[in-house]
Amino acid sequence: MSRFFFKFFSKIIILLCFLAPGLGFSSDFNKILNDFKKLGIPKESIGISITKAPTQIYPVKTENFGINQNLPFNPASVVKLVTTRVALDLMGGNHRFETTLTTNGEVINGVLNADVFITGGGDPKLVIEDIEQIVTKLRDSGLNEINGNWIVDDSLFGESEINPSNFDGQPFKPYNVGPNAAMVNFKSSQVIIRNFHKRRVSIMLKPELAGVRIKNNLKKIRGGCNKNLISTRLNNGVLRVFGKFGRKCKKHSFYVSLMNHHQFGFSVFKKAWNKSGGKFTGSVFKGKTPENSKLLVKWKSPRPLIELIKDINSMSNNPMARTLFLNLSARTSKQASIEKSKKVVQKWLSERNFAFPEMIIHNGSGLSREVRITSHNLTSLLIDALGDSNAFDWICTLPMVGLEGTVSKRFKNKPIVGNAWLKTGSLKGVQAYSGYIRTVKKNWFVLTILINDEFAEKAKKTMDSLVEWVYFNK
Repeated sequence: MSRFFFKFFSKIIILLCFLAPGLGFSSDFNKILNDFKKLGIPKESIGISITKAPTQIYPVKTENFGINQNLPFNPASVVKLVTTRVALDLMGGNHRFETTLTTNGEVINGVLNADVFITGGGDPKLVIEDIEQIVTKLRDSGLNEINGNWIVDDSLFGESEINPSNFDGQPFKPYNVGPNAAMVNFKSSQVIIRNFHKRRVSIMLKPELAGVRIKNNLKKIRGGCNKNLISTRLNNGVLRVFGKFGRKCKKHSFYVSLMNHHQFGFSVFKKAWNKSGGKFTGSVFKGKTPENSKLLVKWKSPRPLIELIKDINSMSNNPMARTLFLNLSARTSKQASIEKSKKVVQKWLSERNFAFPEMIIHNGSGLSREVRITSHNLTSLLIDALGDSNAFDWICTLPMVGLEGTVSKRFKNKPIVGNAWLKTGSLKGVQAYSGYIRTVKKNWFVLTILINDEFAEKAKKTMDSLVEWVYFNK
């Protein structure tokens, strides 16, 4: 299908939305709306836009229906579709991020008496496995000992490190991790607790962190994993894990963010370096890489952008989305910023003859009470994507219902499994869906549901019923 076809169609849909916002209503559709009402959610709190993907230009044969299609709502993480869609188009699915390690000295007999500079390239997914391979490359080059400091150059992004407490007062939650051009492993470690019953409970971190010792203050109680109530606190290099742990629970894990970006990245590297048999005597500082520094390792991500976008859309990874959003302006600016990236998005939309005047994209992840967009505009964005040569690759970045990501536990054992790709959004008072449905009749529909209401959490089953109604009846 041609780009012209979809641009033409998008204009038709805009006209239909303004002239006949209730087009396509049926008794079944109204029954589902009434089900929302029974939950205490009024129509005014719901934005729905459902559009059949076109198959011909003239005469236009399509369906578009919904309610409040042109009213702005908070979409929560569904706004990630804007960030990822723009990034995929501007950067290309095969784009790979680079991270470089350089030095201001010489390696002599396996010893470097100088600093190591890590220059962040804005990689949204530089993880422990990458760090371990970087360590291997350094060791294979003959480097055994580093007597200098670890200098982090994250100047690609102009934004200062955020206060992780700002959104909901939960600074140790990984979803609150902010972006950084030299982010390592999402600035998060997995706390893994194993219960050997007769022996003490064992606790480990993944990735392990240099200079961090774990102190087990857990108290075993009756019951299984549902009885676990666990907290952590890092103080002076000691990670205290305390609370209640069910005796019948064999394994329990969760993620925590314990340090700032510079400290965390250094701790991950130093631990991996020490485990390889190397020695590192320096500390960590923030700085700028000298222009005449000498290359130690240039690391190119093994993951193309399309794979990273799959992670963002399927798992709703906030740190990755925020980092990718800043990368939109890092392409053309010496120092990326949120405001510059917003302008990149608006320019991209304008070039496609889109006008989203109501849109507030904020940090590009949806983790904000300020974000706004209409259900119609999200649906139009997804319709437009079908005109690109990478349309099916794009569709597959959204999680397949019943099988993947944030929708893996929804629609279980139902016929629709494997026939819908839906991005979810969830905040307190917000539930959202946006994505593609391949119906029983082999038609393609794009659906967006945005609910902003104190009872939004109760709406999940009714939202699923609406998705299934489209699947079976359209």
